[in-house]
Amino acid sequence: MNKLAIIILVVFYVFCNVSDLPATTLYLTPLSQHNPQWSSKTIGSCNLLTIGSDGCAITSLSMIFNYYRPGFTDPSALNTCATQLGGYERCSSTVPECCVKFDSIVPICGPQGVDYIDTVWPPNVYEAIDQELDSGYPVIAYVWYGCSGCVHYIVFYSNDTGSYKFIDPWDGGVYVWPNGALGTYSFGFEGWITSIIKYHGIIPDSDGDGIPDSQDNCSNKPNGYDLGSCSPWSGSPGVQCESDNDCTATCTGVRACNKNQEDTDNDGVGDVCDNCPNNCNVQQLDADHDGIGDVCDPTPGCGGCTGIACEQHC
Repeated sequence: MNKLAIIILVVFYVFCNVSDLPATTLYLTPLSQHNPQWSSKTIGSCNLLTIGSDGCAITSLSMIFNYYRPGFTDPSALNTCATQLGGYERCSSTVPECCVKFDSIVPICGPQGVDYIDTVWPPNVYEAIDQELDSGYPVIAYVWYGCSGCVHYIVFYSNDTGSYKFIDPWDGGVYVWPNGALGTYSFGFEGWITSIIKYHGIIPDSDGDGIPDSQDNCSNKPNGYDLGSCSPWSGSPGVQCESDNDCTATCTGVRACNKNQEDTDNDGVGDVCDNCPNNCNVQQLDADHDGIGDVCDPTPGCGGCTGIACEQHC
C-alpha cells in the first residue's frame, strides 16, 4: 500500500548496538511507483486507487523479484498479473481486492525459484533484517510514520556503515534508517518498523565467480573470489584465472588475476569487462563496435557535425 494505508503502532526495540551490525550491501534496481509508465494504473479492483497513489507494495515486490531475476517485471506488469490471477485480496470488509497477497502471489506472478518465507513481527525485526541481508536477501518492511494512516512499504538493502539503508518506492530514492526503532523518513516523519516480509530465491551468478549478478560489476566475465579474469594490463587479458600465476606476464612483469571486482576508473563497470578501463564511461557506448569505448577510442566513429553523439567522459 502507500503512505496512507493500514497497520499497527509498535514502539520498542530502540536500543541496538550499531557497532555489532554486519556490513552488507545488496544491489537492487530502484523503482518508483510514480513512474509515468505505470503511475496511473488502477490497483486490483480498487477503481479509485492507482500505483502512483497506493502502489508501494506492488512496487516493492517488483524490486524484490528483479533482484532474483534481473528485468523480470515492473509494477505495471506485476499489477496486471496480480489483478487477473488472484494476487490481490480484500483490504477489509468494505475495501475491494487491492491488498497484495504477499504469500500466494509468488507462485502465480513471481519468478521461478523465489519463495515467500514468512512475515516477522517485533521484537525480532532488526535481528531478522540483519540475518536476511547478511545471507544475501533484501527485505520488504511495513512501517508506520507517526501520523494517522501514514504507513508504507519500503525495501531494505543494506546495513553497512552502521545504519540501515532502504529504497523508497514512493520516489525510488535511497534513504538511511538509523539503527533502532526510530527512523527519519524523507518527509520528516519518525517511523517504526512494524513487520518485515521475507523472500528467498536462487541468486543468479552467470559467470560463476561467486558474486551474484545483482552485485557483480562484470556479470558476464568472472572477477570474484571464486574465479577471476586476467587484468586488461596483463599479457593475457580476459583469460580466466584462479591466481596471478594463471596470467601471462608482460615485459614489465604485470600478470594480475582480477578477483576483487577491480574498477580502476570507478564507473561501476569492472576492469575485466570495461571497454575503457582507464576512462570513466558508465554507458559503455562503442559507436563503431570495435570493442573500444567511445571515450578512449582514437577513431570512435562518432561525433562531428553529422555523426552520432559520442559518449562523454564521466
